Amino acid sequence: MKKLLLLLLCVPLIGFGQKKNKFAKDIEVSIDKFDGSTTWRSPMVSKTYGQPMLERVYFTKFKKDGEVRLYLSLTTNGSTLNVGEKGVVILFTDGDRLDYPNEKIDVRAGEGSFMYSAFIRLGEEEMDKFINKDIDVFQLYIYEGSVTPYPEFVKKKRKKIKGWALAIKECN
Repeated sequence: MKKLLLLLLCVPLIGFGQKKNKFAKDIEVSIDKFDGSTTWRSPMVSKTYGQPMLERVYFTKFKKDGEVRLYLSLTTNGSTLNVGEKGVVILFTDGDRLDYPNEKIDVRAGEGSFMYSAFIRLGEEEMDKFINKDIDVFQLYIYEGSVTPYPEFVKKKRKKIKGWALAIKECN
């Protein structure tokens, strides 16, 4: 009887010490029917002020035949057209930075502007920066971007990005 009582008292304590990432529920997973590869993605679109909006920062994890690859996607707008350009810089609020001078920048026409994007392969150390640090701003070629165009949502968006990065890293 004492053992049963002790067990019942300890079980809730085991889960109590573990912190669950509330952003893990946002991660989409898909399995390719042809090659069996698995892809995990943080949200690519969210609603702000009730309107669907492309996320400026999102993560993708791809697993095939035991090989795992992590990617970061960044998007921002620019008013002029530049094709075939390169270079990505990401600044964190603590002064740290990531530089990708040879990273290709893609461009497509948007509503009244051009949308610039980069799809960057990340290593484990780089991914850890997105988990543990806040993005300040990023630059795609000459176009500066932030985590959201709405200053009142920057703090909340930074928290989501860190949560999504952790959730993506923890997916198996």
